[in-house]
Amino acid sequence: MTVLKKLMYAFAVNGLIASIAVADKSPQLLSCGGTEPFWSADITQDTISFEMMGEEPHVESIDWTGPAQGRPEDFIKGITAGPYTAILRKQICSDGMSNQEYPWAVVMMGRAEGGVQMVEGCCRRSIFVVE
Repeated sequence: MTVLKKLMYAFAVNGLIASIAVADKSPQLLSCGGTEPFWSADITQDTISFEMMGEEPHVESIDWTGPAQGRPEDFIKGITAGPYTAILRKQICSDGMSNQEYPWAVVMMGRAEGGVQMVEGCCRRSIFVVE
């Protein structure tokens, strides 16, 4: 790993949603997912892309981000994008299927034709690196 990659990684893990525009104006910043049911979400500075296994991804522009009242933003943060809300909490999280630990826990809620759907899972930092 080059010194530049190490520095970028160190910078990326220190903030919850920091703007690191390496290869794109809207880099992928957090990669989230959960099991039973299986789902995934990518949270960038501008969008949330949410996908249930076997369905098409839904991409929405972020409307609002902010911390819980009286809490630091890097500890717990809410993000809304259209019908989706993500609540991120900085804590060790396990996906329940692997031995891998993730630095953030997440609860995702979304409104759909069938009502409100809520899933929980884990997130990790994901950045683009130019070789």
